[in-house]
Amino acid sequence: MGLIASGSFSSLALVAKSLFFQLLALVIIFVGTVALVGPWGDFPLNDDWSYAISTRTLVTTGSWKPIGWTGPQLITNALWAAPVCSASHCTFDDLRLTTLLAALLLLSATFFLVRLNSKGTIEPIVAALLAAFNPIAYATSFTFMTDILFSALVTISALLYIASLKRDSILLAALGTIVALAATLSRELGLCLPLAYLIVRLLSGGDCRRKTVLCTVPLIVCAASLLLFNYWLQATGRTPEYYNWEFAVVSSLLRSPLREILRLLHQLYTNLIIVLLYLGLFSVPILLLTTRPRVGTGQSSIRGLPFVIALAAVVLALLEMIRKHQIMPMGKNVLIDQGIGPLTLRDTYILFLDNVPALPFLFWIVVTLLSLWGMFELTGRVVTFAVNIVSRRGRFQSGELGALFAGAAILTYFGPLPLIPTFFDRYLIPALPLTLFFLASISAGRPVRRYRAVTAAALCMLTAIFAVLGVHDYMAWNRARWTAITDLQKAGIASPANLDGGYEYNGLFSYDDRYHHLSDKSWWWVNKDDYQITFGPIEGLKIIRQYAYETWLPPAKRFILVLSR
Repeated sequence: MGLIASGSFSSLALVAKSLFFQLLALVIIFVGTVALVGPWGDFPLNDDWSYAISTRTLVTTGSWKPIGWTGPQLITNALWAAPVCSASHCTFDDLRLTTLLAALLLLSATFFLVRLNSKGTIEPIVAALLAAFNPIAYATSFTFMTDILFSALVTISALLYIASLKRDSILLAALGTIVALAATLSRELGLCLPLAYLIVRLLSGGDCRRKTVLCTVPLIVCAASLLLFNYWLQATGRTPEYYNWEFAVVSSLLRSPLREILRLLHQLYTNLIIVLLYLGLFSVPILLLTTRPRVGTGQSSIRGLPFVIALAAVVLALLEMIRKHQIMPMGKNVLIDQGIGPLTLRDTYILFLDNVPALPFLFWIVVTLLSLWGMFELTGRVVTFAVNIVSRRGRFQSGELGALFAGAAILTYFGPLPLIPTFFDRYLIPALPLTLFFLASISAGRPVRRYRAVTAAALCMLTAIFAVLGVHDYMAWNRARWTAITDLQKAGIASPANLDGGYEYNGLFSYDDRYHHLSDKSWWWVNKDDYQITFGPIEGLKIIRQYAYETWLPPAKRFILVLSR
């Protein structure tokens, strides 16, 4: 017995050592690329100027008063960054560091999540790389946006909940609920986690069917905490203007039900296509590394259903592309025709001038084809899993509880899809680790041909290269933009009173809840635009200064311009 125990311990130690070095290698790769790109620059990116203002207020005054532009709950993100901010000047460099640390959490959590049900040793490594180097996630890691920390918390909570389901552990479920609560107070969509736990517990039967109350405790805890937090904001007059945007949708639905229902159905249709295209694209390496599950025996009459539905989804996506005269990227915000964005200057974002060249059309054709193939495979596998689950009427095989949890969490996360008028591609980041886990879990476990493994590795590497090059360029033009702004301010030429420096600049220095947009100016809180920061010329304005920056995608020398009336 002693020899057996000793051998077992030795085997566990070897596994732990192997996992440690695998994860260490992944972390070193990620940190190395971050150093290569260069995360420095005391300037805001995307929406994080508004989150930075709220976080700084919390750290300096101890009071939580988010500004009107804040949409998510955000308090978790502010508390996450508070220790670093308290020990520093709370610059955007400091805030960016906290998100990069959260990105390492996301990488690690994805690695361990996929390993729970993976049938091979390579899938967890590839999944972790796909989550960390996904172009949207990697770009957002260089900001103080809520997406990365929220995604990391979602993945950690899912890991704990699924481990709880596998081991029937109340302790793990309690820990999962604590992390889910943190996710919910970052974004309310964190409620998808305890809701998925409840669904799986009820479907799996057993003791929980007789103890429904126990299964609802995680959901009650998270939902009640969110309601209390929202009530406190409202009672103390702290609710941001854009906080409860969903109420405006419901109000509009009540005023004109038929028209709004049709509009919401159309939004659901278009947003669902975008979700399947993007998740299909980002999952291609895992789809190649795993094998397609089959419809169970005794279901020969519907064996072709997954193929038919997957093909129909692809046809609908093609029809939508034809209708819009557009191929990938079809979402908005981070992944754009030019690479990584958004390009938040007046000439590109408001006037839609082609002052920044798009990547080659052939590149986007290849991306579109990969997206359509990934969409086909992903849809087919989801339908196959659903058919097998329904046909067995609740009798789950080993490992299926985890896949069922992931599927339920993804569905409930995207539940508000029809309510979202503008679907930003970064909303997909939290669902990506769950999708990769789902695909690894339902894999048939058959050997994968070598060419598929080589192709998966190549695509994973190319994705990482694209992300690194694109984010380098995004940071480079932003550094040039803020160098130009600093020079103008030092020279006394321009200030927030007369400069349109782009969305982040005017948001940071001129945001006003009572601002009324004038049609001849950018919508982002511009007082006067006697001076404008742009990528290229605008008719009627003269170039007074230019600032060079180098791009890697493709290699080129480009300029940020200062224009004057």
